[in-house]
Amino acid sequence: MWLVCAGPFALCLSAGALVSVLRSTFSAAAKTAWACAVLLVPVLGASFWLAAHRTLRKNQRGDVHS
Repeated sequence: MWLVCAGPFALCLSAGALVSVLRSTFSAAAKTAWACAVLLVPVLGASFWLAAHRTLRKNQRGDVHS
């Protein structure tokens, strides 16, 4: 039963991460590398991208508190 729920979740997570990668301001090489990570290892690649992208956005805005 958990596979029925996990499949669509993984697909949506990967699709969202892939769109986020392609819309990012990174270089073409960085986008290609991240897109490959998201496509080859869907859940882990997408999770790493979303975590890294969130951290980078916080650093750019200056929201990081020490």
